[in-house]
Amino acid sequence: ESSSANSATISKPFGIPLVSPISRDDSITRADIQRTIGKMLSPLEKVGSLTPSRLASNTSVPESEAASDPSEDANASGTGSKFAALDSMDEDPSDSKIAGTLELPLQLVTENNERIDLSTKKESTIKLSSSSASICVFLDWSDKLLEKYETHYLTNSPEVFKYVPATKKARTEPLSLYTCLEAFLREEPLVPEDMWYCPQCKERRQASKKLDLWRLPEVLVIHLKRFSYSRSMKHKLETFVNFPIHDLDLTNYVAHKSSSKRQLYELYALSNHYGGMGSGHYTAHIKLPDENRWYNFDDSHISPINEEDVKSAAAYVLFYRRVKGEDVTASNGEHSYVGHNNILTQK
Repeated sequence: ESSSANSATISKPFGIPLVSPISRDDSITRADIQRTIGKMLSPLEKVGSLTPSRLASNTSVPESEAASDPSEDANASGTGSKFAALDSMDEDPSDSKIAGTLELPLQLVTENNERIDLSTKKESTIKLSSSSASICVFLDWSDKLLEKYETHYLTNSPEVFKYVPATKKARTEPLSLYTCLEAFLREEPLVPEDMWYCPQCKERRQASKKLDLWRLPEVLVIHLKRFSYSRSMKHKLETFVNFPIHDLDLTNYVAHKSSSKRQLYELYALSNHYGGMGSGHYTAHIKLPDENRWYNFDDSHISPINEEDVKSAAAYVLFYRRVKGEDVTASNGEHSYVGHNNILTQK
């Protein structure tokens, strides 16, 4: 990674991006950019190693690139590093300090790919292009400068946000709501660490447990499992669950059938969750029976949606009501649901 006046610049990726906002509304000087970059690098300074002396050397060495990204109210500048060999910078003892801080050998890259030395004429105003979404500032990493900063922190990009652990493969194939119900009601053997305590025998016995539905309510609320916990790991489950909007048939899931009528339900509302474990956003889809039309509720914004757009992988809580004319005597509406845990012992 070397360069001279007669050789071309060689570069390769280096480090991670460092981002800082820069306002385009006010005039900005070269000293302002120096202070901004210095602030971003200050957490990497080695204790007691920096002195107010010029650290630029005549040796061509790796450099870091500072790039800015726009935000809603202010444009951002940051450092996204690259290895690049630069021509040696002139030594000038008079330019050793900027507002009492260490001067960094910085060069601003213009839209025409020209470089402006930011270590001279520090009070000169820099005109930032209003059409460009970002600016780039190159930092010439001399050998001395590399000794003053803990640059190993730039080698690995930190995990800012992720839905699932990298070692765990997320489920991609969709599931039906009926499959989820069958798994929920399936008999489950108890592990030896969680054996059932028999009140008759006064000892723990090997057993299995099972949940049965004895009767169904007028309004049925189904809460889908969207969050998973495994020791210290937590992640969001993004599996698409295909749930029926009309004619959810639960006839075969009732343990003790007292009537031959079918247990049919219709979806009338659901809540959605977008995001992950740390943060997220809730919306709701609700059907107005008088209009026979679905609406999306997103904070204060309400808009009509098509029925086919109601289903998504963000569905979190489903609200069903019994279809009128179907076995309404099975429940008087006093209970939201009734289940029963059967413990089956094994000798």
